[in-house]
Amino acid sequence: MLSFTKTGQSDVFKIDENVFLHFNFAFNRVIEVLNTLDSLALADKEKINICWNLLIVEKDYTSNVNIRAKIIEEALQRIQDNRSYQRRSIVTPQGEVFIPPMTDKGDDGLPKYDFEQDAGAIYASFFMQYHIDLLAEIDKLSWFEFSTLFEHLSEKTPIKKIIAIRSDDLRDYAEEPDKQMTIMEQQDYYHLEIADEIEEQRNLEANGGELFGNL
Repeated sequence: MLSFTKTGQSDVFKIDENVFLHFNFAFNRVIEVLNTLDSLALADKEKINICWNLLIVEKDYTSNVNIRAKIIEEALQRIQDNRSYQRRSIVTPQGEVFIPPMTDKGDDGLPKYDFEQDAGAIYASFFMQYHIDLLAEIDKLSWFEFSTLFEHLSEKTPIKKIIAIRSDDLRDYAEEPDKQMTIMEQQDYYHLEIADEIEEQRNLEANGGELFGNL
């Protein structure tokens, strides 16, 4: 969460009286973490170790995956910041850890943007509205600053226009077949690959399949 009074505190995690770890919440690292957690190709143990290397400054503190999982859980909770994002989870020795895909969702529960697929539109939007070159902000701009700026992008920016297209309900244009066709073509052009992956997960769940391996 962006705060004017707690600047710098969100990246410190107290282990005990004399031991502190530091989280690296650079926006690009958090996005890579979210992509890692969404991956169907990685086992949970791999996900935890990748997240550890991305987010923890003191990487040599421990190689114990159980301890790493607990610390990563704390990092994910700080990233999530109690927002009402669609919730998914990975399985750790301590139980389920819920993770946010950080995407708007429609009535169908599917995301309306993806930081990887929409990187170009997001880059152009930040440059257009804030004159911020995100490539120059790699490992500099914090996730909390990035997500706040993203949330307040104008509806005129490229990414917000794309989100509007994906969110449009074709049923609203039943009386305008030409416009309905145009919007359908736009939605097909901007179709999100992650939406297909989520549908695949739902099908696996419905058929009793495992979505994630256990540690």
